[in-house]
Amino acid sequence: MRKIKKLTSVFLAAIMALGVLTVAPFTVSAASYKDNIINAILNSENSWSRNWNYPGHYGYGRVEFLDLNFDGNLEFVVTYPCGTMRNISCIVYYYSNGKLCKAGGGEKSDIVSGYSSYGLTGYYDTKNNTYKLTGTSAFYVSVADWIAGNFLLSFDGKNLNVKYYAAQKTYSNYAQIMPPIETYYNGAYCWGNLGNAKQISKSEYNQINKNIINNCVDINMKSKSISSDVWANYSYSQKKKALEDSYNAFSYTKYGATSVKLNRSTLTLGVGERYGLIKTVSPSSANQSCTWSSSNSSIASVDSN
Repeated sequence: MRKIKKLTSVFLAAIMALGVLTVAPFTVSAASYKDNIINAILNSENSWSRNWNYPGHYGYGRVEFLDLNFDGNLEFVVTYPCGTMRNISCIVYYYSNGKLCKAGGGEKSDIVSGYSSYGLTGYYDTKNNTYKLTGTSAFYVSVADWIAGNFLLSFDGKNLNVKYYAAQKTYSNYAQIMPPIETYYNGAYCWGNLGNAKQISKSEYNQINKNIINNCVDINMKSKSISSDVWANYSYSQKKKALEDSYNAFSYTKYGATSVKLNRSTLTLGVGERYGLIKTVSPSSANQSCTWSSSNSSIASVDSN
């Protein structure tokens, strides 16, 4: 169920296809969470920035905000400089109970690939009315071969979970073998460890990737990172401003319902009388279907007519 920022009170409940969404009066301040996590980041900089703000063999570290569980409260992602094997690791932090907390699941080289948006693509599943994150991570097993693993990433608010569903291994020996030798697998293949994955054909590999995003639309996630070499020269106020800009820069196209409003908040009817309520589901791109219900059917009943 999606969290609602602000709704006016009504007496009827609208139950959406994506889950139970009860219309009720309450307000959540997104601004306070942003201020709190940014202050916590600045106050604990010595902890999360350790081994972060020095150049690696291939580029600098960076920080960025992402909403990994689409609840409106962004997570703080710290990516570390990569070494000679170009394998990158990162740590995800979230804000809770007045402090910056490290997400469970350990350091995740899984959720980064190259230097663009952590290798993550966000989708909205139009059939199940849920968001999902997919990505591709590259692991250099040796100087001769590397593996690209495709995965689903989820975050439950405290712990990360990465589930691999397909992998491609390329052996080129520094381009001395042309064309490179490619093999495909139906699961994880990390650091030479197949686990339960089995070798499959290229067409089977392509079909698995296609099935993962079946009935899905790209939500066009956008974010803004801060490089560690730039951060190192900032004053406190500049760091705070840079974090605020990064937080505000994160965006994606929202498809799930964020609110349901009715044209009447109160209504008086006599026995046997009827009235046609009109619903407005926001945003307009969300699933517009509803199931109507009454909190006391012995007094009043409601249906889709």
